[in-house]
Amino acid sequence: MNLLQELIESIWQPGVNRGLLYSIHATFGALFFTNLAVFILLPNWSVFAMIVLSVVLYLTLLWFIKEADLMNTNEECGDDDADSSQRKGDKNNKKKE
Repeated sequence: MNLLQELIESIWQPGVNRGLLYSIHATFGALFFTNLAVFILLPNWSVFAMIVLSVVLYLTLLWFIKEADLMNTNEECGDDDADSSQRKGDKNNKKKE
């Protein structure tokens, strides 16, 4: 399966597949190197700020994807804390009745 097909299929699939993750890496890599080239050619603090912002955004996006994947994995395994607390609440409600 090629990258473009995986990217299009990721629209209808939950989570992040390999094609979407590869596209995120490629896009932010191109953004970083473009900003770096502009900074080397025309050193300016605003361009440096854009480099820092793009790196922080990239790292934040990767962290969010990792945490969302971890949350989906926990839900599939049945380790959902909200579900267990809801069940405890149901037991307490039954005792009151």
